[in-house]
Order: sequence, then structure tokens, then C-alpha cells
Amino acid sequence: MRRTILRVIPTLMVAACARAGREPRTRGALDTLTITATDAQFEAPDTVLAGLTTIRLVTQGDSPHQAALLRISGGKTYTDFLLAIRQPGPPPAWVSVAGGVNAPKPGGSAEVTMPLDAGSYAMLSFLPTRDGIPQLVKGLLRELTVLPARGSGAAEPAATDTLIASDFAYTNSATIGAGRHTFLFLNRGPQPHEVTIFRLATGRHAADMIAWIAKQAGPAPGEALGGVFAIRPDQRAWFTADLTPGEYAFICFLPDEHDGQPHHARGQIREFTVR
Repeated sequence: MRRTILRVIPTLMVAACARAGREPRTRGALDTLTITATDAQFEAPDTVLAGLTTIRLVTQGDSPHQAALLRISGGKTYTDFLLAIRQPGPPPAWVSVAGGVNAPKPGGSAEVTMPLDAGSYAMLSFLPTRDGIPQLVKGLLRELTVLPARGSGAAEPAATDTLIASDFAYTNSATIGAGRHTFLFLNRGPQPHEVTIFRLATGRHAADMIAWIAKQAGPAPGEALGGVFAIRPDQRAWFTADLTPGEYAFICFLPDEHDGQPHHARGQIREFTVR
């Protein structure tokens, strides 16, 4: 998956400085990392403390935005990452998916709560603009440093529902009714998975939403409500959604690790009705 997802990144003329390590600090309760995404940039703190964190994405403008996180390990830095993605060929093994927030509707917001390990991260949006260029090329790319912290701080959120991803399906714990939901998202497959939740317009289906995202021409056949960017099998995350009666879909857009086909083409779509 790392190999396929990073192939979409063209040459980037970006400079960055590595940040020096710091002594652990003591966390409070549940920390919140607020990210504001415009069509040109992310506005966010440079650092956050390690541990269970609520990542809140606020979007501005007429386009959907996501805040995907990639972990940079192996003693490498964000500067190394920028240099690596400018080179042809597969991405380095020291870059891995690490969760994040998938897009809410344009001008909306979404939240994901998940543990963040100390280290260096790239925050970016893989979503295409209307001209087909990934948003990260137009400025939605920046560094995030997660600092070591003492103490775990907060308890895990109380989930109202459990959503399990596998190769290639979604299963959920119970019938989903109207109201505010906190989904515990688990990956039970051997490769990374993600989820975006959509409220579909009357008479429309997940396939219509997938086709619209590719071109973004004309009225959207639904609206995104957020979700979780790719997590590994050893990760978990919680996301919230306010659901009113209607038709919905969970969709995974990640490319397959083996052939590059999006997971939704393999059947990782779940349409459901909220009554």
C-alpha cells in the first residue's frame, strides 16, 4: 500500500527543517489537535504530545479535504521524506500509514480519536483537485512532530458501534439508527484499510459517489461525513458521525498492496439505511 499510495506524488519543491528531540512532558486528559484545511495549506500546531488524541479537521472552501498521517521511522526525518518522494520508484520502507481524518463535506468538520506514537509525521491530503492534481502538490503537505509524553491521560472513548474492516468488506456490530454515533474502527485484514462515511442523495448509490469524486463535475450525489484514513492491522481509531434518516455508505478508497486496484473495486463498500 505504501508503494502504491505514494506513487501519486509528483516532484515537490518543498524545504523543511528537522526538529530536535525533546524531553517527555506530562499529558493532560484527552488532547485535541485542531487542523484547518484550506485549498492552499494546513493550519495546525507544529507539535502535539504522544498518546490518545482527538484529531479535529476543519475544512474551508468549496473542495473536500482530508488530513492523512504518514509515520516517518528508521531514524529518518521529514526532510528525508521530502527528498524520498521526489525520486522515482517505490517509497521507502520507513514510511507507513498512521491514520488521520478523512474528508467531511466541504466547509464541514470531522473528528477521529486515536493513539499517536512519538516521532515524525507527514500530514497531507491525497484527494484530487478539480483539475485532477493531488491537493498535497498544491500545498496541503506539512510536518507534524509528536513529542514523547509521560502518562496516558485519557480513557478510550465509549463506542456506540464497532466497524470492522477486512480484505475486502465492512462488518458492523448492530443496526445503525439515527443520532450521534461514535464508531470504533478496527482493521482485521492483513493490509491497511480506511473508511469514509457518506450520506447519499435520494436514489443515489455508492458507485455514483465514487464516480463523482474522480471528476467532481456537477452536483455531488451525496456528502461526506468524515471517517478514518488508513490504519494498519495493529491500530484502532474512533470516529464520530451525526446520522439522520436516509441512505448511507462506508467506502474504502485505498489501493491494494498487490495490484493497485482501489479496495472498493474489490467490494469494500457497505451501503446501509438509517431509519
